[in-house]
Amino acid sequence: MRVLVVSDDADLRCRLAGELDSSRRTAMACDVERSPAAVRSQNPDVLLIHIATSEDLAIISSLTAEAKSTYVLALIAEDLPARTSASAIAAGSQDVMRLPYTREELHLRVDAREMPRGRDAEDQPGDDAEQHRE
Repeated sequence: MRVLVVSDDADLRCRLAGELDSSRRTAMACDVERSPAAVRSQNPDVLLIHIATSEDLAIISSLTAEAKSTYVLALIAEDLPARTSASAIAAGSQDVMRLPYTREELHLRVDAREMPRGRDAEDQPGDDAEQHRE
């Protein structure tokens, strides 16, 4: 599984990548500004976006347009209001976590990508069977 961590906070970015790095490959985008190119080149399965300010919500919309079948998880700063979670979902995130987080919660949320959706749903055997009937 390819996980792309997007954050302007270098310490958080490294910590998240280290916690997720196991049997999955983890890639890091240095900052929000460079993330569209990273999404295109790395084609992640999971996009973990750190939302430090309400202005960062705009990046969710632009990145989900780049990676249509990517599972998007927003990590919301603890000092942002509760309504930020709803705004992240409205912007295109499939899930939201708040800082601080536990390692277990992080793994469970990222592993939720394994549920059928997006890229995985396109590879379902039923689709091929219908195409061959035509």
